[in-house]
Parts: sequence; structure tokens; C-alpha cells
Amino acid sequence: MSRQELIARLDHLLGVLGRHIGHVHRETGGLTPPQFFLMRFLAKHGPARVSNVAATMGVTNGAVTGLSDRLVEMGLLRREHVENDRRLVLLEITDEGRRLLAESEQKWHRQIAELLSPLDDHELALLADLMEKLVTQAGK
Repeated sequence: MSRQELIARLDHLLGVLGRHIGHVHRETGGLTPPQFFLMRFLAKHGPARVSNVAATMGVTNGAVTGLSDRLVEMGLLRREHVENDRRLVLLEITDEGRRLLAESEQKWHRQIAELLSPLDDHELALLADLMEKLVTQAGK
């Protein structure tokens, strides 16, 4: 198989996996992958400005605002104005958001373990090494 054919095959497989992962995310708490990432970020780093979250996610401020609107409506996030500069707004995860995130992460880990179950330890290590290489390349 030529390099071009292999790339086309990988493109197809990445699409299939991406759709599967999106489906798994929706099953683990009803969150979309970007909502899940946003909540994970805030749970790990604490309250953050929309611009900081957007830079981390590689999206626009408007995209983060749209994502956070739904999560605020659901009671999973809240917006807090900075006391000495009311123009600045921080996003913060709520207790309910933390609860749903913890539940979603447990389900997510079980689903990923099941997805990876056909691989032996050597294959898992190889996959992890290859994925790290791709992540490094993507970050350049």
C-alpha cells in the first residue's frame, strides 16, 4: 500500500474513531467533547477568563462563550465578574458540574478501556508512543 493510500486509510479511521468518541462523550453525561474539555479544564485550573480558555482550546472567544452559555443554563458552570474590574468575567465550574464531570470521567475511562481492550500491553505502549509523536507534531 502506498503512503498516500495509507494516509487516506488513516483519515477514514480517524473519522470513524472521532464519531465514536463523540458518541461515547454524549453517553457519559450528555456533554459534547468540547463541553467535556471545558469543564475538565476549569475543574483542573480553577476559574478562568474566556480568552484563556479559548487560547488553550485553540478556538475563538465566541466559541467558548457559546459552549459556556449552555453549561451555565444547565447549572454546571457559572460566570463571576471580577470585583475590581467588572468587565472581566471568569468561568467557574459549579458543585453540580464537578459531580457530573466526575461521573462522566468514570464512564469515559470505562468506555476507553473497553475500546482498547483488544490491544495487548505491547500494542498499547506502541499506540501511546505513536500518539505522543502525533501530538508533538500537531503542536508545532
